[in-house]
Amino acid sequence: MKKVTYVSLLFLCYSCFDNSNKYKVEDFNQEDLKWFKPFQKENDTVIYVSERMEYDTLIFHKPESESDSTRSFETGYSNTNYLTVPYDITLGSYHKFALSGDGKTRCTQNFANMAKSSSGYDSLEIIFIGTLFNGENLQKIKKLNDSMYLFRGTDANYTGISVDEGINDFIFNTNKGVTEYVDYRKVKWKRK
Repeated sequence: MKKVTYVSLLFLCYSCFDNSNKYKVEDFNQEDLKWFKPFQKENDTVIYVSERMEYDTLIFHKPESESDSTRSFETGYSNTNYLTVPYDITLGSYHKFALSGDGKTRCTQNFANMAKSSSGYDSLEIIFIGTLFNGENLQKIKKLNDSMYLFRGTDANYTGISVDEGINDFIFNTNKGVTEYVDYRKVKWKRK
């Protein structure tokens, strides 16, 4: 009886400490990465011009990756990988991020946020000048052709998030990024 208990205890200890594949996170696949593909240059400055000859200058940054782990009886045990594409709207642009609570600094946004966890959880969020898509609303994106997608504000989870002036719709090209958008005034903007 002692021999069986000792072997069981050894097996239990080994299974508790052998986490080599237990918390492995799957790699982001090509379908996931299409939202990050156009942003491979650091500080990629893009100018958009409206029909009224107004300008927006946006600076897209290279995708940033992070990882973290959760080790808790309450929330579980897992590893999570994150991928984000931060961007800035420059001073002098028509569209602006809203002022934060201190009234001095502007809010920030990431164009794309993706997470993948060893527990099977994954998420994608796309937000452009205050128009946010995530969860089931990502299924409402209209594919125009192999590389072009239409994001309609009427299908977004939220519009006007952390911006002074927001947009409604935008077109995303998997090779170039956002190529055009329509703001709240129904004014069209095109990438220069």
